[in-house]
Amino acid sequence: IAYMSDAFENTSYSDSLSAGFDLAVSEFGEDAVGAFATSWWDAHDEINRLAGAGVKDFVVTAPVVGRGMDEIASGLPHNRFAVLDSSGDQPNVQYVNFAGHEGSFLVGAVAALRSQSNIIGFVGGQPYPVTLSLQAGFEAGARYVRPDVELLVEYLTPEPDIGGFASMAFAQAKTEPLYRAGADVIFHAVGFAGRGVFEAARVESVRQGRQLWAIGADTDEYSTVLNESLTEFGGPDPRTSQPHVLTSMIKRWDVAVHTVINDFATDQFRPGTRVLRLADGGVGYSTSGGFIDDLVPTIEDLKARIIAGEIVVPEAPSA
Repeated sequence: IAYMSDAFENTSYSDSLSAGFDLAVSEFGEDAVGAFATSWWDAHDEINRLAGAGVKDFVVTAPVVGRGMDEIASGLPHNRFAVLDSSGDQPNVQYVNFAGHEGSFLVGAVAALRSQSNIIGFVGGQPYPVTLSLQAGFEAGARYVRPDVELLVEYLTPEPDIGGFASMAFAQAKTEPLYRAGADVIFHAVGFAGRGVFEAARVESVRQGRQLWAIGADTDEYSTVLNESLTEFGGPDPRTSQPHVLTSMIKRWDVAVHTVINDFATDQFRPGTRVLRLADGGVGYSTSGGFIDDLVPTIEDLKARIIAGEIVVPEAPSA
């Protein structure tokens, strides 16, 4: 088994992936090798080299190959691939995704319960299906616990422009007006640019003289925000953002990696799309910082209701 990852992943993300890989390899006694790439063509060359050396099964993180995964897989029809956070239709690939809308429901409930103004916000990179599903879950969770909550929504760029995921300054500039319009908790789904949302929360907290919050996505951003310090380039000290990171909607990359290696090892691999849900431990929320400790019993009850099927979380926004 080979694990192909992006050499530039943030520490929290890569640590989670590596933990799942190491646990599964030790548990199932598989021969394994880890590899890193900085571009699609590097990944293409490395996967082909490893396949030529006899590696049959690959766990690949989507950012390192993007849409080129199907080309790689079609050129290696006798190999098996599990690709995280991706989609496609190759017969030798399992596309492993996360029910982010279920995790977003939980942080939506947190946002509504913590809000003092009864106005919350959502900032997305672009309105494509995955981001829209996060918005839908966030809105549903907020309105489940507080039906009259007001939701402000902002997308940074239209499809197919992905620039909104890359610019912290742009994200900050587009988020600050939401705080000025009364929102006091904002959930971001803008990837790397989320640092700009946290900075907007800090800046506007000072300007307005009130506590403003932001909610992270994909990893525990209370911790992750410290791993990508841009201070040497003149950026803000990430430690000043931590007091504003209320919680994060987490994708459990370690669970995903462990699950697919288990399938490889026990010959249960099946191609197609696979979605890891709350019930699988595939998504969740963070409690780092202790800012939501008083809300945890309520959120855990909502989590149990979703797992039991009593609450069905929508995947499309209400309007």
